[in-house]
Amino acid sequence: MDSDNIILDMHIHSHYSRDSILSLKEISSYARREGVTPVICDHNSIQGSLKYNQLDYFHDDHVPSIISAEIKTTKGEIIGLFINEEIPPYLSPEETLDIIMDQGGIAVIPHPGDRYRKSAMKYEIISSLLPKIHTIEVYNSRTLSPGDIISAKKYATEHGLLVTGGSDAHCRWELFRTTVRIAPFDSPKEFLKNLRYADIRYKRSLPMYHLISIMSRRLRK
Repeated sequence: MDSDNIILDMHIHSHYSRDSILSLKEISSYARREGVTPVICDHNSIQGSLKYNQLDYFHDDHVPSIISAEIKTTKGEIIGLFINEEIPPYLSPEETLDIIMDQGGIAVIPHPGDRYRKSAMKYEIISSLLPKIHTIEVYNSRTLSPGDIISAKKYATEHGLLVTGGSDAHCRWELFRTTVRIAPFDSPKEFLKNLRYADIRYKRSLPMYHLISIMSRRLRK
């Protein structure tokens, strides 16, 4: 691997997501130690991502700030990368994708077709949206079924989609389980270009960590 490449974890939830117990300071501390730039993708909010990038937290100097959110639509979740304004939840997927594109962002379908997540977008919906989708998250450390990873990879190959990955961490023990090693970039366009040649390293998280999210969500009602 090129020593100049940078390492990203492209799906992390901070405490700005109700089901995460990770503070921004904690994410930064582990990121600095591991040399990984975290991409904060909180549920229906860019506030955690904004604050992480505005404060003196760890971030590789060879990449721009990646403001992002995981947005719930009427048909499943979509991640918007490189966005600059809040995107309302519960719009149609088409409306959400249009807003992401209007902001100059990149649309990612997280954990596609995951059989255990109600929030996962089904493949028939994804297929209807393909002209507006830039990439799908084939590798998500919280995906429980290996078969779902295989199906996502096959779908990406068949449809010529770029592939990304992330830990989907909600607690510190999940951080950086899946990383993307990619050449430096300075724009969304260059990010997509370099993503084609990225090295994605995937490890599944222990299913028991899902219980932390359930408990956090209940306590923060």
